Amino acid sequence: MENKTSAPISDAPIQANKKGKGTTFLIWGYVNLFVSLAIFIMILRTGNPRFAQWYLLIPALGLSLQFIRSGLSRSKEEPSADIIDYILGKVWKMVVLTFVCSFIVCGVLFVAYHAVALPTFFIVGLIIPAVGCVITGYATHETITLLGGYIGLFTGIAALFSQIVFPEQNVFWHLAYAIAYIIMMIIPGHYLNSK
Repeated sequence: MENKTSAPISDAPIQANKKGKGTTFLIWGYVNLFVSLAIFIMILRTGNPRFAQWYLLIPALGLSLQFIRSGLSRSKEEPSADIIDYILGKVWKMVVLTFVCSFIVCGVLFVAYHAVALPTFFIVGLIIPAVGCVITGYATHETITLLGGYIGLFTGIAALFSQIVFPEQNVFWHLAYAIAYIIMMIIPGHYLNSK
């Protein structure tokens, strides 16, 4: 095939994949946004860093909403035979599985040692989903998803290094987490759904 004809053919699955695929981004983006803002407000008002344990609500809320959405949309949508859709589905299953398992480990650490492992929350909550966003951005050729993923990745790395250098908890990292999710998942989610 000539280069002129192969580009439109190879872009067809990508264009089909992008249409209306932002709902998952929105579910996880808004769950992370609201939980992290609630934590930020509560710690700011009370000074009690133990409100960070509310991060453990994220997997339960996100998975519940994802389950409800998949049950409602299963009857309306036909499964896609598109290879990009298949691979991205596997990537995001890996991201969610890693996300949930890591949060369970954080919960066990909290219960067993009464320790809030804030650096772990930022690694799990920003870096792992950010990698999924970057992969999705590259696969779908969506710059907004790619940039959002990189911003989430760099925010998570910055939070991790900040916690290593300054081990006392900084309440404003919860706000940075919320802002990163707006950029990483909510804006790309609305953009993908508007196409």
